[in-house]
Amino acid sequence: CVPLLGLMPRAEAFRGELQFGTPQPVDLPSKGLRVSGQAATLDLAGWAGWVYASADPAGEDSVLTDVDIRIGGAEPDRLRLDRSDGPWVLSVDGPSAKGSVRFESPAQGPAAIVAQFDKLHLPEPGDGVGDLSITPRLVPTLHLWAGDLRIGAAQLGEARLEAFAVDGGLRVDLLEARSPDLEIHAKGEWTDAPGGAASQFKIRMTSENLGRMLTGLGFAGVIDGGQTLAEIDARWQGAPYAFSLDRVNGSIDVSVGHGRFLDVDPGAGRIFGLLSLRELPRRLTLDFRDLFQSGMSFDRIEGRFELSDGNAWTDNLTVRSPAADILIIGRTG
Repeated sequence: CVPLLGLMPRAEAFRGELQFGTPQPVDLPSKGLRVSGQAATLDLAGWAGWVYASADPAGEDSVLTDVDIRIGGAEPDRLRLDRSDGPWVLSVDGPSAKGSVRFESPAQGPAAIVAQFDKLHLPEPGDGVGDLSITPRLVPTLHLWAGDLRIGAAQLGEARLEAFAVDGGLRVDLLEARSPDLEIHAKGEWTDAPGGAASQFKIRMTSENLGRMLTGLGFAGVIDGGQTLAEIDARWQGAPYAFSLDRVNGSIDVSVGHGRFLDVDPGAGRIFGLLSLRELPRRLTLDFRDLFQSGMSFDRIEGRFELSDGNAWTDNLTVRSPAADILIIGRTG
């Protein structure tokens, strides 16, 4: 429907209504086009982009007057779009999102999108989500706050984004997320390049417990404990939301404190751990937990990975544990 809207007349005399789903009594606006009803899915990015690109701040040149649609099945999200307070405001209320997005027109100052959500639960990138087909030059300044941000299985908690339109693209001054088990701080840029749009970001991730952090990111039952610091310097072709390990180039530095690999049977390593002279102070305090718990405990993990063409290379990943000191050199795909 969105491409057809561009062909509709903008004369003040035009009046119309577009209904999705079961027909309802017609309620024509005084002028323009009203959209209502219920749909299984909706190209939200397409509608929002069309409204933002086609309407002036007062909405005088826009054929669209308002939108009120319920999206989904038994528990639909309600989406409303109107300009009763001046700029276009998109409101969403449902199981996956609750909040609003305000589209500030260039005529009111710098073009900007201001979004505030009590909750915002998004699917995994590429999981049924189409390519938005936008370039960094088309994206205005962005201000986003979400009280509860989730992307797929990842629970990121409170999140904030401050990004500004610059020549050639978008500069991200602040991207952060905070939950009880994870903090993420990032900054970078999304710019046009000779080979196509590209993203480059520096990302810092910290957690008091690596196991809970991995669970929050959707990887449960791997590690217990482990105070963690990870620093990522990465670049990839495409938009920031197109991040994936198979296209990233850069590096990851990681440092993890005391923790335990789960469901690992070190066998005789437990005996060596009992006899290790380095562990004598631990034994003198009657600390034998690492011998009797399942899995294999470690005192520290440190190392650096170089990322290139879907591979991660390391020549200095070390694991220090009561049972053994381990040095890992090689590649993983």
